[in-house]
Amino acid sequence: MSHSEETDAQIRKLKDVFDSYVSIEKRYKTPKNIFSILNYKRNPNTTSKEMSYQYALKYFLNPTEPHGFGSMVLESFLDLISEKQEKDSSFSIDHIKIDSEVAVKEEDTENSAKRVDLLIANYKDAYDFDQQPDWVMLIELKVGASENENQTKNYFDAENCYPDWTSDALCIKDEEQSCFYIYVKKQGRKKAEADKTKGNEDFHKFDSIDWAEMVNKFENDLSTRMLGLPHRSVVQFSDFIDSLKGEEQMSNSSEEEEKKETNEILKLYLENKNLLDKNLPNLKGKIDGTKENFINRIQENWAKEIGYFFGIPEYDGDSEGSEWCVNPGEKWGRIQPKYWIQEVGKNTPVNVSFLHLIDRDVFKETGEICLKFGFRLPPQRGAHTKKVNGTSFNKIFREEADGRIQKHYPDDEDKIQNSFGGAGQIFVKEYPLKEKCLFDSYMEKLKEACGEFCCNKDLVSELNEIFRETFEQVYGEPPQGEFPGELKKQNDIK
Repeated sequence: MSHSEETDAQIRKLKDVFDSYVSIEKRYKTPKNIFSILNYKRNPNTTSKEMSYQYALKYFLNPTEPHGFGSMVLESFLDLISEKQEKDSSFSIDHIKIDSEVAVKEEDTENSAKRVDLLIANYKDAYDFDQQPDWVMLIELKVGASENENQTKNYFDAENCYPDWTSDALCIKDEEQSCFYIYVKKQGRKKAEADKTKGNEDFHKFDSIDWAEMVNKFENDLSTRMLGLPHRSVVQFSDFIDSLKGEEQMSNSSEEEEKKETNEILKLYLENKNLLDKNLPNLKGKIDGTKENFINRIQENWAKEIGYFFGIPEYDGDSEGSEWCVNPGEKWGRIQPKYWIQEVGKNTPVNVSFLHLIDRDVFKETGEICLKFGFRLPPQRGAHTKKVNGTSFNKIFREEADGRIQKHYPDDEDKIQNSFGGAGQIFVKEYPLKEKCLFDSYMEKLKEACGEFCCNKDLVSELNEIFRETFEQVYGEPPQGEFPGELKKQNDIK
């Protein structure tokens, strides 16, 4: 083939690649869900996503808001609560008042008021909201965080609340009214500490429901009743339901479409990487944006998927406790027992963990896309800079790990890269992703990696023994708390 023929063939190939990209883009060009546009970033100092769900639920439950649903959403919600009651409950709907972030407080106590997410009350008289309501419902919502210590018990102990529709305190414990306590959580997460099923009738009064149960109830009750309702309201409600489905790992049409588009574009890139890198810089820039979307999707979803799969909570900044947790970050995603997070004075905590890398390094120069999973010590700062005889925590840990942990590796030890002399990484293993569906493949490989390493009793026990010995050598005392053992798979938990 002559030089000119090679050039023509390359031009035709470039045109075919570009046309393929345009075709993919057109095929999936649909408006985004409003909650995905808001694109909540993980931040330990904000609960913006939880607040948005709280305000959305408050809006649609309120029959007086201009959404056009009337009391349909509220009726469906109350019907779900009735199904949860030990005895059949019926809720009258006369004149509903709803408020959010409502202060609740025990009578004659100096304790500061707590704030419950939603308060619903039904009144018989539309013109006298200073009277006692017919029934009252306190609702606590949880999306990412877990329950604070004694949170639901404190809500039950409270005697008064202070909604915005009355100038006086509203008594919750009035004998002539019914009071209901609801805890909404993600499926697989723990029930309320004061849940009814836990047996102490003195304060175990909460009914726990999952967001997934609420979504299913709303869809079953309302899907055929939305014809003729305001189009904008139907779209808003559908966006709310779709976003909740994403939280609960349920089938979600818009999420699935976005995943398919990302997968097809990245597959096109991998098949034509060298050609694109050299000849189509503008298209490569768009594909780089798709790479960022892929990484962002992993950052936003891995913790809830792994948390649900293994039944473990997201780390909430409280290092007390012994259970395993998922600990999301911008670049690293940690999976660790809280025992491996030790507060030492005012310094950054001593913190070791299994983790996976979540950045552009998942895209290898060879064209492969890989999950990188391993065990790592944090950067040499804060508590980790303390030295014994000139030797730091990290260095002692690395030297102890070398020679002690390799015998506990999975069978394919040759695929594990050791780095005992490095700054923080102890070992890493790469898991190539399947091109058919990269995002789903990443999550499946992450579960596989957790199974190989976090659930590996001998390896985890050895790492913990090294952690305990190193901590005691550096700080002169054993770590606080109790080591829970290896991560348990859901079907291994009694």
